[in-house]
Amino acid sequence: VFDRYKDKVKYWMTFNEINNQVGMMNEWSLFTNSGLLIKPDEDKEAVLFQAAHYEAVASALAVQIGHRINPDFQIGCMVAMGPVYPATTNPNDVFKAERTMQTNYYLADVQVKGKYPAFLDRYFDRHAFNLDITLEDRDVLLAGKVDYIGFSYYASHVTEASQDEPTDFI
Repeated sequence: VFDRYKDKVKYWMTFNEINNQVGMMNEWSLFTNSGLLIKPDEDKEAVLFQAAHYEAVASALAVQIGHRINPDFQIGCMVAMGPVYPATTNPNDVFKAERTMQTNYYLADVQVKGKYPAFLDRYFDRHAFNLDITLEDRDVLLAGKVDYIGFSYYASHVTEASQDEPTDFI
């Protein structure tokens, strides 16, 4: 079937709403969005970031393979879009909304730019996640950048920083 349509279908996507796993720290969402079952002794956040990394590498490999099959293919990423706005003009609310957006959409950054945003590399270091992200993986990400971003929009969100929340939480 694929051979019959490979010259007719130009637009492809690697993962649907790849970012749905980010920030969904309950067991059901981790399983349905990433196929993860967290063991009691595991760091849920580290496991989530590791799985997301493997998905980003898989996406980059799929992009490279697709472009080899047909250089005219346009291969994109797909994100679930839900803008996050600050509840007030308080700088802490603005900062929290900005960081929430960055965290929600970092996988699109990785897929489009072929590398992790600097804030996230710092976050990994600060939390000593020790993720399995090799130099070869980084080369694959850079070589397998997507051609476009698709998105689905469901709802907007509002966030407010708590009184004791640090302003450098990511």
